[in-house]
Amino acid sequence: MYCTVCGKENSDENRYCIGCGAVLIQDSEFQISNENNKSLKLSTNALAGFIVSLVGIIIFAIPCGVSSTILSILGLKDTNSGEFRGKGLATAGLIIGIIDIILGIIIIATGNFT
Repeated sequence: MYCTVCGKENSDENRYCIGCGAVLIQDSEFQISNENNKSLKLSTNALAGFIVSLVGIIIFAIPCGVSSTILSILGLKDTNSGEFRGKGLATAGLIIGIIDIILGIIIIATGNFT
């Protein structure tokens, strides 16, 4: 087997290159790591929840906050299934959505609409 870093020939039993010390990857290990890193589609619910939560901060808090909270929960459900990525977006959308709702309630309770 040849080192992918320095090109030195190594025995198949070696785990590290005798020339440069780099980790030697067996073909089967490389295939397993490629299978674990398959690309996943982004959850549209997670993305929509995040975007709506940001809009809620700018335009009007409560309707956008409720919508983004629901979409973000659906996005978290999508990402927890392992079929989609975007867990960070869904989490951020959920947190910002809840903040949108709280800010809306505060604005309405104080009567400070400007």
